[in-house]
Amino acid sequence: MSIIRGFSLIEVVIAAAIAMAAILPLYYLLGSSNVQVAVSADEILVTNLAIELLDQAENLHFMELNKSFSENLPLKSNSWIVLKKLSNQKVCIGEFPGYLELDGVFNVSPIHADVPKFQNLGLKIDFELSFFPKERLGNRKKTIKFSSLVVGD
Repeated sequence: MSIIRGFSLIEVVIAAAIAMAAILPLYYLLGSSNVQVAVSADEILVTNLAIELLDQAENLHFMELNKSFSENLPLKSNSWIVLKKLSNQKVCIGEFPGYLELDGVFNVSPIHADVPKFQNLGLKIDFELSFFPKERLGNRKKTIKFSSLVVGD
């Protein structure tokens, strides 16, 4: 005579614990890779915005700069940034998500040479853009830095 026997509660609990021990590391691995993809997407978005702003700043090379200056930029979507207080030069910011909390600084300085013939070599434009990615990993602030040389006349 055969006896039909089911699983005991202890066997079910042990099987569930083994299954969880196998699945949880995969869950955390996939979750962390999703965070890295989101951070990478934010970095690409901010990098493209910074390159666009730097290109616009380079196009202002024909304006005269008498001294170095630095200006903090409160960045908002679809707004204009004043690059030079004296001549009121502006660059336009495209649309970007508000969660990035962007903050940037332009530093523009003339480059001079010791040789009189090459006195005015052009302008060096440094641009630093800081942001917080959507996925806050340890509440870190990320910074992207760009530099460009605009050759003078």
